[in-house]
Amino acid sequence: MNNFTKVLFVLLLGVAFLTSCSDLNRKKITFDEAIRVTVSNPVELMRVDELVSVDIKAIKSLHPQFNENAFVLRVDDNEIPSQVYDSNLDGEDDQILFNVYLQPNEERDLTFNYSKDGNVKTEYKNRTYAELAVKVDYTKEDGVYKGGRFENVSEFRVPDDHKDHNNLFKYEGPGWESEKVGYRFYLDWRNATDIFGKKVNELVLHKVGLKDVTGAADSYHQMADWGMDILKVGSTLGIGSIATWHDDKINMISKTDSVHWKLLCNGPLLSEFQTTYYGWEVGDKKRDLYARTSIAAGSRLTKIHLLIDGDIDNIVTGFARHDAVPEMIKSDDDGGWQYISSYGKQSLSDDDLGIAVIYNNDYTQSLENNDDNHFVVIETGSNSVEYYFAAVWEKEYEPVKGRLEFIEYLQQTEIALNNPIRVKIN
Repeated sequence: MNNFTKVLFVLLLGVAFLTSCSDLNRKKITFDEAIRVTVSNPVELMRVDELVSVDIKAIKSLHPQFNENAFVLRVDDNEIPSQVYDSNLDGEDDQILFNVYLQPNEERDLTFNYSKDGNVKTEYKNRTYAELAVKVDYTKEDGVYKGGRFENVSEFRVPDDHKDHNNLFKYEGPGWESEKVGYRFYLDWRNATDIFGKKVNELVLHKVGLKDVTGAADSYHQMADWGMDILKVGSTLGIGSIATWHDDKINMISKTDSVHWKLLCNGPLLSEFQTTYYGWEVGDKKRDLYARTSIAAGSRLTKIHLLIDGDIDNIVTGFARHDAVPEMIKSDDDGGWQYISSYGKQSLSDDDLGIAVIYNNDYTQSLENNDDNHFVVIETGSNSVEYYFAAVWEKEYEPVKGRLEFIEYLQQTEIALNNPIRVKIN
């Protein structure tokens, strides 16, 4: 199966998972209106299963009757999954997301077929997932949540007395994943991000850590059929954790007035949540930090979008520096999106693991390292910061093999971020 056939199969697969309710609703609606949209790849790089967004207001400026509540998206008469998305968090969907495959410099037409009236939500197979599972039906002894079970929540205020390893959260905090990789971060004073390496090409986090509250034999730190936790975090930045440089040291988000978590979307093509840190204290100042975390179908990248309410000089992010792999691998380019990374036998299962942070060099103050971390210091600019991080593991279902392939993967990712797919509404 070549790449084109493989990706087309993945895109079409989601159509086979329509719910019966959606099927019934769709039979009542005729998608007899059409809008053509052209997507084009501006570079000599294959774009495989890449997320693209179209602005709904831009569509309606040319086609006022377009109905984002009743449409399907087709490529060559084949329906592909799509997802409406509220990018501004104002309660109104303003983007339509879909994944595409494009050859180098290729241009391709897609069609939005829609009904002027009606409302139908087509359910596609989820290729992304995010969750926060909280202990319920427990007994609390000496600050530890014992017994009970974990239940997913859509939002949650972290208790003021919450501490690490008290079993309040399944695997200690939020988890998120695509088919390729999963991540989690510790929703406590550590606020560090960890990696779930996956040996299977499917979503798994809904069944991970259900009984693992004390590091028992079924721990996600032991190799399972699906994979395992593969990063030794300790007191490091883990991968892509949020911090700032102050008083000649890294200050992570350890002191706050309160913390609130909210699931923003759990869709077939994108899952996202926001963690709000009220009163993040560094030195003698406090500020509020709104951290949006997202992952797209078919991607290893996690995107972090930070909004800062209050004064802060910089944001620091990076990854753990392990003794077995002390070297930092850096981008060769000068501008735009760049990466820092490391590769080698640095996983908990003592096999090859590549970890990287991708940052915008236009806002970079410096690249640094200390005994525990490689990191980048980023200007806060207009109190907004964006960056990405990614992990590749040699035991993945379709692994990036070896240091050279890992660097090639990062270089291609860098090119893709610096040259986004172009969208033209016809």
